[in-house]
Amino acid sequence: MCFSAPVSFATSAVLAVVGVETVRHARPKKRYVALIPFLFAIQQAIEGAQWIVDKPSTCSQVLGYGFLFFAFLVWPSWVPFAVWHAESVAWRKRVLKVLFGIGLATSAYFLAVLITEPMSVVPRAASLYYSVNIPGYVAGVASYISVILASFFVSSDRRLRAFGFAIMASAAIAWIAFSFAFTSVWCFFSAALSVWLYRWGKQ
Repeated sequence: MCFSAPVSFATSAVLAVVGVETVRHARPKKRYVALIPFLFAIQQAIEGAQWIVDKPSTCSQVLGYGFLFFAFLVWPSWVPFAVWHAESVAWRKRVLKVLFGIGLATSAYFLAVLITEPMSVVPRAASLYYSVNIPGYVAGVASYISVILASFFVSSDRRLRAFGFAIMASAAIAWIAFSFAFTSVWCFFSAALSVWLYRWGKQ
């Protein structure tokens, strides 16, 4: 599998169109989930630009932090919030509210990491490696992945649960085959899978 600027830009363009249409057709309570493809479009556009700038450079650093803003800060908070907003079953909403709190704490932890630890971006085996030291790496990543997956699994909507299982499978594939560039590759896989939310938003 080859990742490159054209792949990222093409993915971004498709997701931008899908994202706008998903939000336009979604019911009000579904709109936060419906925004996910559009947010991924922005993230993939940033990574596309990352491919074509010099590395290391100030521009690469700015783009790197832009990409990790989504990867580290947005997704662990946005996903539980969005699913909570779309949920109608009271006890599931309470669980999702707790997950949202955990997601905010996870985002705060990774924000502290980005503020205190140096970051660089390195092309590696047709992927991009975002090099940043994460203290308590295993616990931090476990919390990150768990809060995102649990949010989908708690949903009463079987289609969102199925989407969660697809995201889980993509995480496993990214970890096994591309552990050296897990952040970049899993975000790409998740972005591609988010196209499916267009159909969900219309129903």
